Amino acid sequence: MWNRITNLFKDIASGCIVIFLFYFAIASVVFALRHPWATRTEQMIHIGDALMFNKVSYKEMRGMYEER
Repeated sequence: MWNRITNLFKDIASGCIVIFLFYFAIASVVFALRHPWATRTEQMIHIGDALMFNKVSYKEMRGMYEER
């Protein structure tokens, strides 16, 4: 009985991890395609926006660099 519960929990955890990795990969690719001018560092800084499928404007992302 306990062994079944443990195996079920492992299967559910594995499935959740795989689903999150697919979601993360798709969100990263979509963000990169929507923002081709963004560097990898800028993409990682805005990973929250990428996971929510938000669009970040050029001015919002690089506004502080342009002011200098």
